[in-house]
Amino acid sequence: MIESISTEEKVEKPYALITLTENDSELAFKIDTGAEANILPLKDFNKLAIKPALLPTADVLTSYTGEQLKVLGTTNLKVQYKNQTPQTHTFHVVCTDRAPILSRQSSERLQLIKFVLSVSNPAPIRPVIQKLLNEFSDVFEGIGTLPGTCNIYLKEGAIPTIQPPKRVPFALQAKFKEELDRLESLGVIEKVTKPTQWVNSLVLVRKADGSLRICLDPVDLNRAIERPHYPIPLFDEVAAKCKGAKKFFKMDARNGYWSMVLDKPSSELTTFNTMYGRYKWN
Repeated sequence: MIESISTEEKVEKPYALITLTENDSELAFKIDTGAEANILPLKDFNKLAIKPALLPTADVLTSYTGEQLKVLGTTNLKVQYKNQTPQTHTFHVVCTDRAPILSRQSSERLQLIKFVLSVSNPAPIRPVIQKLLNEFSDVFEGIGTLPGTCNIYLKEGAIPTIQPPKRVPFALQAKFKEELDRLESLGVIEKVTKPTQWVNSLVLVRKADGSLRICLDPVDLNRAIERPHYPIPLFDEVAAKCKGAKKFFKMDARNGYWSMVLDKPSSELTTFNTMYGRYKWN
C-alpha cells in the first residue's frame, strides 16, 4: 500500500521530477509500484545532451495490458531526487509514446514511496456507536444464532455417497489448517470420529484479504434433499407493507449460514473430508 508520494507541486501525482545529474536536466517520471523495471522512452533518451552507453539486453518487458514492449537496451543513469545523494539506476530504453516510469524498487530507494505494514492510531469509535455496543453487548458477542434448529430431509430411497478428500495446494495447507482450527474453536464445525453414511467434498475460496473460506460442496447431497417450498412475496406486496415508512436500512449478515443451527442428524449429513480428517457443520 502506498502511504504517501513525495512530488514537486508543479508536477501532478503520481509523477516526480527526477534530476539526471550528468545531464543537469529534470525529467518527470511516473511512479508505478507495479512495475518491475525502470522505463526510459527512446524519445527522452535521444534528448539527453550526454548520452550514456546503451547496453544490449535479453530482457522481455510487457505492459499491464499484456502488450510486449520493444526494448532497445539498458543504460545506467545517475539520478537524484531533491537534495539526496545521486544514485545509479538501470533503465530500459523502450520504443513507446508513454511517460518514463520508475519501478517500485527505484521509487523506494529514492524515498518517493513508503509501505505501511500496520496502523498504530486507529480512528476512535464514535460515542453513539460505543453506547450501543455497551447497551446491547450480548447482541455483539459470539456467533449469534437463530432460535430452533434447521432440519434436512432426504428423499425416500436416497443413496449415500462418500467423497475422497480433495488435494490442497501445498502453499495453502497452513492457512487451510488454521481456518479449520478456527472454525472448530468457534463451534461452527466439529471433528467426526465415527463412520457416517454421507461424506461430502469441499471447496476453498480465497478472500480479498488473502484468507480462505471453507465451503461445503454437497453435489450428491443436494440431489437427495427433499426440499420444502415456501411462497415468496411479490414486490408489490412488500411495497404495500412499507407504505408510510420514512426510514430504511440494510443489514448484511456476516457468515449468515452459521446462524442456523442444524439438528444432529442433519449435522451428520454435512460431514466433509479433508487431509486432516472428517468434520461436520453444526
